[in-house]
Amino acid sequence: LETVRSRLPNIDAIESGDARSDKQLKVEDDTMKMISNLSTPITKTLLIEVLDNLTASEIDRSMMKGTLQRKDAALYSSENEVQVLHGQIVGLSKDLKKRNNRMSSTEGDEVAHEKIEKMSHEIHDLKEAVDIN
Repeated sequence: LETVRSRLPNIDAIESGDARSDKQLKVEDDTMKMISNLSTPITKTLLIEVLDNLTASEIDRSMMKGTLQRKDAALYSSENEVQVLHGQIVGLSKDLKKRNNRMSSTEGDEVAHEKIEKMSHEIHDLKEAVDIN
């Protein structure tokens, strides 16, 4: 492993050149020393455990991604439904105002109609009174 490591330098450390990269190099060097001192069965066991964890994490990530997509779709659908319902509320509110205006004008028409009928009766009564005299 050390031979492979010496042939492939840490590209991140070379590109960034910061103190954090030096710390990373030290941790990586310590890790490489620890792994190189392990026997083959232990290394295989560790590798299998790491791959197991990686596989489980990838499966969880994939499931979460699907869940997130479904929730996003449900949220988008709900937002669209809210917009449609809001539009209907606005339309119904306008219609209600128009009806209220018509009702108030209709009530005014009814009052005017009653006055006209009352005056017509008064005129009719006056004509009869004139005809009698």
